[in-house]
Amino acid sequence: YCLNQDDSTVATDHLAVVVDFDKAAISNVDQLDFADVGFYPNPADDKLYFSELIDDIYIYDVMGKVVLKLSESRYSIFIEYLTPGQYILKGTLGDKSITKRFVKK
Repeated sequence: YCLNQDDSTVATDHLAVVVDFDKAAISNVDQLDFADVGFYPNPADDKLYFSELIDDIYIYDVMGKVVLKLSESRYSIFIEYLTPGQYILKGTLGDKSITKRFVKK
């Protein structure tokens, strides 16, 4: 098989298949993880709330640097000291990992 990423065509000796990739859905972290965990508000000013008790929370900036690490279980976290921008929150809910993107206003 040959996959050409420019035109999304897969070809064999006898068959050509056109695949329409939804690049937004593939790259959207929220769609790949826990849809049932409430996470609000987004964008946020000073505090984020969760509908479930989240453990081992890490917040990363867009460069991948850890800017916050909390090992206690929480339903909310204060983010007022973060600079405005995009962040990724990672944590655990039971035995599963969650990853969410959020914006700090």
